[in-house]
Amino acid sequence: MPSVNPSTYHMSASSIASFKACPTRFRLAYREGLRLAEDTESQRMGTNWHAMHETFAAAVVAYQQDEHRTADRDELETAGLQAVVNLLNERYERMPASKTTFEWALERQVLLTSFMGYLWYWQNDPVEVLASEVPFELPIHMPRTGLPLPTSEVLRVGKIDHVIRWQGAICALERKSTSRAIGPDSDYWDKAKKDTQVSMYALAFRDMQSWQPDTTDGWFKVLETLDSRYGNTLYDVWHKPTIKPSMLTQAETKALIETGKYCGQEFKVEVCWPDNSKPNEGIVLIAVNSKTPTEVKQGKQGFAIKETIDMFGARLLQDITERPDFYFQRREIARTDLELAQFRQQLFAVYTAQKAYAKSGCWFENESQCRATFPCPYIPICYGPGADAVCDGKTTPPGFKRIFVDLTVNGEAVDE
Repeated sequence: MPSVNPSTYHMSASSIASFKACPTRFRLAYREGLRLAEDTESQRMGTNWHAMHETFAAAVVAYQQDEHRTADRDELETAGLQAVVNLLNERYERMPASKTTFEWALERQVLLTSFMGYLWYWQNDPVEVLASEVPFELPIHMPRTGLPLPTSEVLRVGKIDHVIRWQGAICALERKSTSRAIGPDSDYWDKAKKDTQVSMYALAFRDMQSWQPDTTDGWFKVLETLDSRYGNTLYDVWHKPTIKPSMLTQAETKALIETGKYCGQEFKVEVCWPDNSKPNEGIVLIAVNSKTPTEVKQGKQGFAIKETIDMFGARLLQDITERPDFYFQRREIARTDLELAQFRQQLFAVYTAQKAYAKSGCWFENESQCRATFPCPYIPICYGPGADAVCDGKTTPPGFKRIFVDLTVNGEAVDE
């Protein structure tokens, strides 16, 4: 990682978005390198959602290549899902102090069930991966002359997770997870039309193609077979579930005990009355696919139980199959030549503004962004000691870490 306050400005989509929202947020995150020591739940689920897709794809490829075996679709999916389960088992082995055992298991179940629903829903809309983790480091241009600025001063940087072929187009694939509505008429897609990351990818596609003529292999070569439909971004969006585990009715509980079925799936149900008590005494323990009894609520004419993690997973999967468009959407986001030309100018404008703030040492706060959509992670700093108190290259407030650090002493590497 670069040292404290790197002299070269790195213009990424995330840093630009941060600067637009609040210059002080940008200062703390991208000039001072202060980040939360632990990911938020939203960040963790988004990271794991991406990792599940990566793991599944890698496992399928490995299974196909193993002894050149010929496998049908079910075999490949089974191999991929097993790899995903192993990944989740590893990532959810250690529970943070902020979570209960039930909450931690529920988060894992939501991810796994949603992924299974994703595979089912998009099984007939294949995406062919041409390249993965494609990095770029490109210059910023002067608007009037079109000449590039020195890359020692500023760089346009990013990493395209996947370059894909989808429905006849060569696109960047951008997986998103969100709690906002993603239906065709939702305002989610209005934001996507202006997404800086989409513009960044589209411009990078164009510049990498024109500035790397010696690249004749891989996905660059595929572009030669197309007319003009390349460089767009496929938004592949997952709407995180809004339903939560709930209590069954007494009738639903009775049906589960009698049939062992719930939301189309079968469960092993064990009912017992402890300490030699009798059924009519109203004391009951019920275990569903587990040795641990679930929550029971006694009523005047019977009892009801709360969904276990597995039961909730069954109801979530049923909900996904009944209204998949609520959970999953795909849409290709394009950029015109005019939009890309305007974006080149915007990059220069943002860079010059960032440099002006840094040169003056005056950074304003945008209080309207402190709790917009999600609480800003830097609230403890801004509402506490203030940014000036920690922007010295060495002070690390509680709950934060530094990513721009020089981990050497006299030229020798040291531990963090």
